[in-house]
Amino acid sequence: MSVDQIPIGKFSFMTRLSQKALRLYDRKGLLVPEAKDPFTGYRYYTVPQLEKGMKIKTLSFLGFSLEEISMLLDAESNGNYEQMEACFRKKLEETRTGIGKLQRIEGILQGACKHNGKIMELFKMSVTEPVIKEIPEFRVVSKREKGTFDGTIHKLIGEICACVSSLKTSGTG
Repeated sequence: MSVDQIPIGKFSFMTRLSQKALRLYDRKGLLVPEAKDPFTGYRYYTVPQLEKGMKIKTLSFLGFSLEEISMLLDAESNGNYEQMEACFRKKLEETRTGIGKLQRIEGILQGACKHNGKIMELFKMSVTEPVIKEIPEFRVVSKREKGTFDGTIHKLIGEICACVSSLKTSGTG
């Protein structure tokens, strides 16, 4: 082992990447050690590889997959900053969608915690037979659209509001 070779344990400590992750990155060709001992199989890294290890750690923390990390590192080395920006924008949109979902879950859980009866209601909704209730007649506006909730809800709400608004102005609502 030469002076500039860093054993996997020390490299793991310095980059905060687990040894298991470093072995995976080696198999995937993402971060291949500069040298491997032919007899023991020990992996050795170099000081310049620390920067790449830190980039991988950061991108992994941001939620990028190994394929995305590989693409981003390749794009950076090729100076393709537009591709990098597009990938970051996509991840930002995915993150915002995830935050929206978590906020909806938070709202449901807060409601259940504030009202003791709501907790049992959440469980009963999925396991009990439907209850038929008598309700007075009322007008219903309905619209269907294929797609994800997040992708269609704004369009549907706009169309329904426009329909209701036109009924009010024509005097039939």
